[in-house]
Amino acid sequence: MIGATRLAPLFKSDLLLFPWEVLYEGDYRDGKPESFWGLRYPVARHLIPSKLYAMELALPTDMLFCLNHRLPYAPQQERPAIEILARKTGKFSLLRTLTHISSGETFLEHLYQARHNVLHFACHCRPCKKYEDDIDALLISLVEDETNLAQCKEIELETYNFDDIDGFFQAEPLVFLNACQSGGGLDELRKTFNLPARFIEHGAGAVIATVCEVPDSFAALFSKVFYEFFLDQKMMIGDALHKTRWYFLTEYNNPLGLAYGLYSPAYYRLAQPPMMEGAA
Repeated sequence: MIGATRLAPLFKSDLLLFPWEVLYEGDYRDGKPESFWGLRYPVARHLIPSKLYAMELALPTDMLFCLNHRLPYAPQQERPAIEILARKTGKFSLLRTLTHISSGETFLEHLYQARHNVLHFACHCRPCKKYEDDIDALLISLVEDETNLAQCKEIELETYNFDDIDGFFQAEPLVFLNACQSGGGLDELRKTFNLPARFIEHGAGAVIATVCEVPDSFAALFSKVFYEFFLDQKMMIGDALHKTRWYFLTEYNNPLGLAYGLYSPAYYRLAQPPMMEGAA
């Protein structure tokens, strides 16, 4: 069943962030993994139905890796493994301490001015559990010394930062929000937290986010396997995400890959290298 994709359901709505991947089609007593939509199809979403989405991630790639130093697997495993894969197709850089970045707003300004076409976030999401008018945040560390991560300064990227700062991403980036419940939630307290939509509104070509809490160790390995399929094997993003889910189910009997959703068309893929012309 791995990789045996036939249909690619595409849901066009900005109103309901339903986790279609966990929809079970059939008799629950049968216990068939392929009955989960996320294991049967490369499910995708259009949060902005009128938007014309990018079809390709341009070469060479230019990845900016943003981590939270409180997650041990992010700097120790996720960062080095993904750097190796990213450098095969282009550049890789770690978000470090920069004099002009001091908040979510200045960080967003930096992203609009840069030309990164892959933005990877291995971060914490701060949940809003007490006050309805509080807004959740993506917690990001500014790394100055990788040998002393405890001294990192933390900034928060929130949905309202996108309203306060005008601008667009220049290179239609792939955005991987590898953080707990980064896709928002169905409860009332999280109804304003929709980072995938904010990134897409401001020019992202594709977004991957989660619908629930994900252990740091799983998140680190999941993203590595995804990039192996997407960057190394050049699969379409929907197929790469679908095959990554199957990888963890077959190798570890772990269905948690169903927590990862695609918030853009399933056909987005790495551009093909230009053909070399023969000598005259």
